[in-house]
Amino acid sequence: MFRNLEYLFEVHTMMRFKDPVLVSILLKMRTLGGAALAADEWTKLLDTALDASQLERSPGNKVDDMWDWYEACYLWSVVSMAAFTRARASARHHKQRLYYCQAADEIQGAGVSKEFDGLFDRALQVPNLSTTAKLPAFAMFHVGMRGRITSSVLPPWAVQDCTGEVMEIEVADVDMRSLRQEQERAGDDERLAAEYCLKTFPKGIYFKLDGCSIEFLPPRVCEAHRAAGYSEHCDQCKRFPGWVYIRPITKKWYHKDEVLNATLPVDRTQLPLVPEKACSLYTLQGATTDPGLIAHLDMPNRADDDMKWLIIYVMLSRVRSLDCLKTTGMSTEAAQVRFRKIIEGGPPKIITEVFETHFRATVIRTKKSAKEAKATLGW
Repeated sequence: MFRNLEYLFEVHTMMRFKDPVLVSILLKMRTLGGAALAADEWTKLLDTALDASQLERSPGNKVDDMWDWYEACYLWSVVSMAAFTRARASARHHKQRLYYCQAADEIQGAGVSKEFDGLFDRALQVPNLSTTAKLPAFAMFHVGMRGRITSSVLPPWAVQDCTGEVMEIEVADVDMRSLRQEQERAGDDERLAAEYCLKTFPKGIYFKLDGCSIEFLPPRVCEAHRAAGYSEHCDQCKRFPGWVYIRPITKKWYHKDEVLNATLPVDRTQLPLVPEKACSLYTLQGATTDPGLIAHLDMPNRADDDMKWLIIYVMLSRVRSLDCLKTTGMSTEAAQVRFRKIIEGGPPKIITEVFETHFRATVIRTKKSAKEAKATLGW
């Protein structure tokens, strides 16, 4: 993709970082042939460790002070659990009810015989959104939640990976009746349940896109101006710049079922929305994870040392300082030895060799051209 570019600038200074220890660790990770970490650098890295078992036992209590942090992993199985912890922590912080919505899968060829027992449950257990046509098994959302669209809703504005905020939730009539009955039973003296599992899909979710001022929805006109139309001078009349209406959508994917030893086509219906800050490793690339990142360093058994180096480097280089990083996966001495070996081993040779082969001549030529251009322009 980059080989045929006419100009290529090699960037040396990273403006994201505010922590000299972190900068030193990353520089050593990029040193050809590897470089040893100083004792204080390794100690500071170990100080980022978070007790994953305690996090699983009581996710709410451990993440309340990190409710708006990013949470990421290479493994989709961990990302799906991170979506749950991010959504729940956000709902607790905003004091809003968290809604759950299960996907509806129509699996072609699946009958009602005993042979297919558990098939739909196994389909729901597939965590990889790249496999399930970008539709999650469970959508979780609340008013005020930061979210990320997983599949195009309104091209070219509301497309995959667009971020924004959940503004309003329009639940279906059956859920509206249940919620009203719950409110009547609770009365004024009891608190309503903090979470609610929807019986069916909501009619839609009003979602405000980041950085968008286009009005896709008509203005809401108050009773006083219903005949005359929207009034800019009325506090009761409202406009909705950047708001889009997200409805459940249906997309096809293919489920590889190990029990049946078959690949079955699935039509999944779901809301294309996940919590913004529960991320796969690929979503994190290029991002600055303000105000912080919970990095799960779990890796697939099949990953070689080059892939493991990339996973660790991406995770460490997303934060501004080690104070903004919490890690899981380095709790045992054996794991610490493995991670330190990868960190001190230097970058994968294939990356450095490919860069030198395809890009070094272009970098040198670009520097020369830039120098000549500066002289010509008198800069």
